[in-house]
Amino acid sequence: MAVIVVEDGPKGGVSHTHANFGAVLKTMYRIVDLPPVSQFDAAANVMSDFFTTTPDFTPDDALAVDRHVFDSKVARHHAQRTDGQRG
Repeated sequence: MAVIVVEDGPKGGVSHTHANFGAVLKTMYRIVDLPPVSQFDAAANVMSDFFTTTPDFTPDDALAVDRHVFDSKVARHHAQRTDGQRG
């Protein structure tokens, strides 16, 4: 499973195309006009449905941080622990 966020992708779009690491490589190679380097990325799917031909310049709405999902104080506390214990 992969979550791929593309700035110019279709809003609310979901791809049902099989995508593996070879597909990611093949897509990058196509964007920069390079040939595939192995049989795996040569045979992989191109992730073209992640992109649109017309960009949408509508600005995104910023959302406030949900402290139930991420609390920077808790993360900072865990990062500062040096005893190797968790919890």
